[in-house]
Amino acid sequence: MTTGICRNAGCANARDAKPIERYPGPGEYCPECGDALEPLAPAAAAEATPAPAPAAAPAAPFGGLTALEALAQFDAGAAAAEQPAPAQRPRKRVALVAASVALAAVAAVALLRPTAAKPPVVSNAVHVCRSSLTERFAADVVRAYADKAGIAPARFETARGGSCDVRFSAQQVAKGGDVVGHDGIVVVVNPANPLTRLTEDDVRLVFSGAITDWAEFGEPPGRIVPIMPPTASDEARTLAHTLFAQGGAAAGVRRLASSADVVRAVVSPGGRGTIGLVAFSAAVPAKVVALAPFPAPSSLSIGDLRYALSVALTVESASHDGAAAGLAAFARSEDAQAIVLRDGFVPKRGI
Repeated sequence: MTTGICRNAGCANARDAKPIERYPGPGEYCPECGDALEPLAPAAAAEATPAPAPAAAPAAPFGGLTALEALAQFDAGAAAAEQPAPAQRPRKRVALVAASVALAAVAAVALLRPTAAKPPVVSNAVHVCRSSLTERFAADVVRAYADKAGIAPARFETARGGSCDVRFSAQQVAKGGDVVGHDGIVVVVNPANPLTRLTEDDVRLVFSGAITDWAEFGEPPGRIVPIMPPTASDEARTLAHTLFAQGGAAAGVRRLASSADVVRAVVSPGGRGTIGLVAFSAAVPAKVVALAPFPAPSSLSIGDLRYALSVALTVESASHDGAAAGLAAFARSEDAQAIVLRDGFVPKRGI
């Protein structure tokens, strides 16, 4: 069983250094406070939970020592002894020397064994840039286009920066020809939370640190734990120009690596008091909260841009490389709209 330990100083599980069963998904978070669990090393896990006594192992050759250690021990003993060595010692020394030679031979063979070949460097690679919201979509489009065009996938290199032959991004204002789909930023809470609606001001006050208790919204008292993606993400940049235009999120807001990570923390057993800001495409299985006075976030309200925090997914290319231009054209084509839907986005013409 894999175990972990909570490092949140304010959590009872952390104060008690209590080992907690850790499993993929919700089990990666502390059930008491919702913080990510730190995996326990095998040695630490053994100290926390007594292990059954190991079965008796067969005696190791040379009294548990390696051949070289046994030989060194033998030499030290022989030098200190004043009496001649018993008759059987030369035979033992020969055996030890033979074992040492065998170990050296094995090491030499390992050194001479050829290493795995490095992947070939593609001199005419197409550089594909993607952002936090378009990362999976860009990868799926590249695979589909490479398969359709009969181009080796290694021809395309994807990254979040550098020079770009093709750029996948999320923008609030975009040219119609570059738009391939839509997404939005939504408020999510734990499914056990009865809250269904907040105002923009409510969300600002929570994420600025002005409101810290659920009792302010008529819920049972409890600390509110706001969570959102990092400052360099599409989600945070969109919020900086919309919801947080008059003031950013407080320093105490928890930042996780992606919208998917935020959702996992919110729906975890310890996520009852959390509230997150995430991409609509990643919101399931969290509970989406309506943002008054706008229409509730949905494929319809995001697709026709009535929802306040809608964003457009775009694909741009200024490269004259045939593979780059072909990839951008494929991403804008009707064939790629099936990928848009499959990845949880709203198609460019809405639903």
